[in-house]
Amino acid sequence: MKRKGLNMKAACAVFLVSAMTACGAGETASDALTEKAAQQELTGFPNVSGTEAGTDRTEPVITKEAEQEEEKKIEENKTEETQEVMPEAEGTMKETLEEKEQQEETSETKEEEGSYMEQSQKKLAEMPPKEVRIVQEGIDYAEFKKYTYYSTTAERDTRVNVLLPPDYTEEKEYPVVYILHGYYDNEDWMARPIVGISTMLSNLYASGEAEEMIVVVPYIYCSKELAYCTGMDLTNSLNYDNFINDLTTDLMPFIESNFSVAKGRENTAITGFSMGGRESLFIGFSHPELFG
Repeated sequence: MKRKGLNMKAACAVFLVSAMTACGAGETASDALTEKAAQQELTGFPNVSGTEAGTDRTEPVITKEAEQEEEKKIEENKTEETQEVMPEAEGTMKETLEEKEQQEETSETKEEEGSYMEQSQKKLAEMPPKEVRIVQEGIDYAEFKKYTYYSTTAERDTRVNVLLPPDYTEEKEYPVVYILHGYYDNEDWMARPIVGISTMLSNLYASGEAEEMIVVVPYIYCSKELAYCTGMDLTNSLNYDNFINDLTTDLMPFIESNFSVAKGRENTAITGFSMGGRESLFIGFSHPELFG
């Protein structure tokens, strides 16, 4: 019954359009009524223009231009997001490249260091060559001689060993090297034949590999209260440190006044063994104007 009612309404609508057309109402009105009748026939509702029945709200109609505008906005948003991400990506890539370059540089440096250390290791040895350490025929070997000087720093007579070149002469000035002994030792420790300073230097003089020099091996424990080291503690260590004053105030003037010495930092060196090595560093850094 409902379907039949719909058909009757559609027939009336068509008849009305035909009458309007015949009366010259115009083609536009005819088309509108025809479309309205057709939609009402199909849906069964008078809302053929997009307005819900019983309300005044109209659903938006999405046109092609609106779709294009929406697509444009989406693309713009994507572009902005890409532009925000790109600097971060570029920064990360830059950091990665810098890290890679640093790793390559570090690797190259290690290879160079390894090569340098290998080359240096070939040149260095724990012991000097045998021909330098042994007594050879036809070579004159000098011997250490013991002297005594007064130390105003320790307020007592102090012993020192001095090694002069085999061909020592007052007509020539010689550079001086001070060699300091270690903890608990004395002026004889570095002058012992087993250390071989005299033998090695005389062999090097004879081969022309070393310049003739005066070697001074002093007693470096310097204290007014204690004549020798009594323990490895702060008090005794400071007494060793006090040798810097004895050296500059008393011993060096004694050597320079009794031997033919070439003065100046370029002609004066200091070194040592164990505690003597520590003291030689301390003295050398404290008096760069005296020791080269």
